[in-house]
Amino acid sequence: MNKKNIYSIIFLIVSLILSFMLLFGAFSKIIVSESFFIYHWTKILTLIITIYLLNISFKKNSWLQKSFELQSNNSKIKQFFSIIIGIPILSTIFLETSVPATLHYFFSKPSEKIVTIEKKLKGYRQFCHNGVIVKYYDIFNGRVCGLDDAIINKISSRNKLVLYGDYSKFGFTYDKYKYISR
Repeated sequence: MNKKNIYSIIFLIVSLILSFMLLFGAFSKIIVSESFFIYHWTKILTLIITIYLLNISFKKNSWLQKSFELQSNNSKIKQFFSIIIGIPILSTIFLETSVPATLHYFFSKPSEKIVTIEKKLKGYRQFCHNGVIVKYYDIFNGRVCGLDDAIINKISSRNKLVLYGDYSKFGFTYDKYKYISR
């Protein structure tokens, strides 16, 4: 096996792992801890990743450069803008949810947290049906979705929910909840 084949296999394995992590993070119900160190550096890291990936993508003899040479000018512009927009979006999802969700999966322990309801979510029907935004001190805040209709009608700002799930320094995932009325 030559060196080029080994690099291709390593690249394929790393790409599959990163793709799995991206999907895992995008569909996990994690409420990411704001104290997680990457969370504050996301924009800078996204910019660095975008510049790096664009740099290696447009080098001579790269697959992207070869596909650009085969296309018309109009297609080149569309492809260029999809890369400029797509890479930062995927990098942000990866850094803000995928990395913490994957680490949380390995290091979390069962826990219960009493969270404060900041507000009800409106207009999130497709992504977060019957949801609220919650806050747990300054450690994390996020959306809790799928609350019962009876509970969502009673909820107002500053009410409390008890969330049962798993906690780590990377975030919190919940399985069950209980509404605490004033």
